Amino acid sequence: MRQTIKNRKRTAALLLAVLCLLCLFPAAALAEETGETADGAIEETPGSVPAEGSRPTEEEAALQAEWERQLVAMLESFDADPDTVTAGYYNFATGEEHYFHPDEYRISGSMYKVPLNMLFFDWIAEGELEPDPMIGAYSYQQLLEGTIIHSDNDMAKILWDYAGAKLEDGPGTLYHRYRILIAPLMGEDPDTVDEKFYENNFFTARQMLHCLKVLYEGGEKYAPLIETMQRAEPEKYFKLRERRFNIAHKYGWFAEGDTLYMNDCAICFTDDPIAIVLFTSGTNNAYGVLTQFCTLMCDYTQEQHALRLAREEEEAAARERAREEELLAEEKARLQEEIDSLSREAAAQSGEGNDGAQPASLPAGEEEESAGGLSSLPGAVRSFLSRHRLRVVSLPGTVALLSALCLAVALGTVMKRVGARGGTAFLVSLLLAALAMGFVLAANGLELPLVLEKTEDPRAVVIRFFDAMKRGDEATAEECLVYDGETGAFPVQAAPGLESEGELSPESTGLVMKALRESWDYGFAGACRTEKETARQPVHLRTIDFRKMETVMKRQTRLALLEMAQTMTRAAVYEANGDPKPEMAERAYEQALAALLEKPEIYYTVREIGLDLAEQEGSWKIVYTPALRDALAGAISDASAS
Repeated sequence: MRQTIKNRKRTAALLLAVLCLLCLFPAAALAEETGETADGAIEETPGSVPAEGSRPTEEEAALQAEWERQLVAMLESFDADPDTVTAGYYNFATGEEHYFHPDEYRISGSMYKVPLNMLFFDWIAEGELEPDPMIGAYSYQQLLEGTIIHSDNDMAKILWDYAGAKLEDGPGTLYHRYRILIAPLMGEDPDTVDEKFYENNFFTARQMLHCLKVLYEGGEKYAPLIETMQRAEPEKYFKLRERRFNIAHKYGWFAEGDTLYMNDCAICFTDDPIAIVLFTSGTNNAYGVLTQFCTLMCDYTQEQHALRLAREEEEAAARERAREEELLAEEKARLQEEIDSLSREAAAQSGEGNDGAQPASLPAGEEEESAGGLSSLPGAVRSFLSRHRLRVVSLPGTVALLSALCLAVALGTVMKRVGARGGTAFLVSLLLAALAMGFVLAANGLELPLVLEKTEDPRAVVIRFFDAMKRGDEATAEECLVYDGETGAFPVQAAPGLESEGELSPESTGLVMKALRESWDYGFAGACRTEKETARQPVHLRTIDFRKMETVMKRQTRLALLEMAQTMTRAAVYEANGDPKPEMAERAYEQALAALLEKPEIYYTVREIGLDLAEQEGSWKIVYTPALRDALAGAISDASAS
């Protein structure tokens, strides 16, 4: 029985322990969520407390950490306990805001005189008071300067009694009512603010900073108050050592036993205007801390201002680059469209099909006149004579032969006259001619006085010349030429149609000549016309039309410049006036040329040109004219066809 009771007690104890543990889990989770410590206190960080429901961004948290680090380092340099100070900082230009122990109530000293005077400026702006009313025995202007510049507490009491009296049905004393009136200026609702706000002359750093924000952002309404604060204690408190900037401040100090409360609040007109506030409570070397805090906050602001300007410049430069890239992309797209259109047009003119560019084909040449038929006999004779000639081997023998032949013809004529038949006369004449020929040969040592020689066909030199040009045999090609005295040296060195800013590099020149040589082809466009020692042979010549390519080249070069500006910088590619730098223009031109020469066949063209030939010592030579030179170089023009 005892054992059973024991077991029951043990079981009940276990169940009770489990229940306790289950109850602890929600409490622990709640404590972790709210920041409650083990003794029930709410954990409070010394730094900035974000607004309810908001969390600082990573950038804000980093700035808060840096601001707080500098503040603590400064306090340590004075051997000052960080727990004895509260502080606030606000940048009007950027909205950057920082706090240190922001919600701890501290004795403010005379800093309360700032919101007190703001009440009166509100009433003046709203028309409830004259611009400079009499309050008691003083004008408001006297009370303003007395409370702000001289920090006169008796004058301040005149003002708060007047303010408290305006709240006729308010609770408590006139002082309590005045505190109700300034609560909104401190960022508080008078009905929900902590009761400590009404106990004494207490403010928090957050409340005092809010008051300075309202003061600065009030514009013209509070301008006289800010100007008066600028004249207060020009060489004390925050303004003891900080002389770089205008500072509108209101200090406050109060001694209670051995504890000194020394404070100041100010609007500092740094490059980015700021509001700052510092409370000290028995702080070691309080005056040194107070003056150094102002300098530290000004330095911090200037540093952040410089960093912000640098970031803004970088962001502006990035936006400019983005805009420039956008414009470059638009211009590139437009140029590319123009280039594609011109290329399609060139390809269509050169016979490009759907499967790619095809080299321009040579048209069929005219057939040479047939040697058969009576009607073609004069042409055949002309053709025969153009390819043959009589060469005199022996001048005396030739004279003797011609004399004998004339004598034979004369004898045959005489015989016919005396009645001999025509056949007999012919035979006698032929016999006499043969005897005369034998006599002449014997006299010349059996050497013929005349020889009928076959001369070179003018077309042969045309074939030899173009075949040599196609295979790059310039020596053979030059042997086929005779100069007209105006054309200049052979061979073709460059393409006159390419108008580069400067000379092409050897690499580009090599690409041009290779493409040019590969484009050359030819065919006869008709019969060769020969007159004595000159001839003219029309031919169809295929080559690259560099003048057509140049139109695309200009756009392709601009496109290359735009791409260079994207990969480099615009300043590195263009002059200040927008023109490309010469070295960049040449570089872009050669890039564009190399790109176009990857597919040169779309720029092939076939034109008919007339080749002039001249006979020299039994051989025909092509006259090297400007028209032929330009045609070979790809500078096709109407003049080339003449």
